[in-house]
Amino acid sequence: MRLLIAAGGTASGPEALPPGVLTLVDAASHIYVLSPVLVTRPQWVTYDVDEARHVSDERLTSILGQLEPTQATTSGSRGDELPMTAFGGSWRFWR
Repeated sequence: MRLLIAAGGTASGPEALPPGVLTLVDAASHIYVLSPVLVTRPQWVTYDVDEARHVSDERLTSILGQLEPTQATTSGSRGDELPMTAFGGSWRFWR
């Protein structure tokens, strides 16, 4: 089973996740994490997204690190700051 995780934040650890999520993670053979760039409206309008991209990269690294002990193949990417294209790169995962 392939599992796509769209993450707007990180959990402090596995105990902070709902049991259903852990069941899905344990059953997955491939896990793809998408960490969208979360910006405020003023940041989006002025295209001041550098800090938000940095935060997104840190979130992605943290989550991939938490998934390391799983048996699944894990990968991920940073999503775009535009809501309509944030999931654009994840389509390759499903092919």
